[in-house]
Amino acid sequence: MKNIALSKDAERFIRKQIESGRFENADEVIDAGLQMLASNEQPLEEWLRNEIPGRYDELIEGRAEGVSIDDAFSRLEDRHRARLAAEAKSADEGR
Repeated sequence: MKNIALSKDAERFIRKQIESGRFENADEVIDAGLQMLASNEQPLEEWLRNEIPGRYDELIEGRAEGVSIDDAFSRLEDRHRARLAAEAKSADEGR
């Protein structure tokens, strides 16, 4: 599976990484990207494997209540806003 089609943006990015001296070739850039993707996916997969079955059982057995989709999205938006605010504050403090 050596041949892959890349967008022009991806090709430019890879070229830029090689030119910076950080990587010697496209294979190294792609390997690093895949390693990063795998490391980001692993915690989610572990959470899904470890948390969801127990939570589902609690819900089915009546030991927990579900949350409406509107409430879930509202909570996610609140968390996202809080994270953005924290990142902005951190960036301001770093200046």
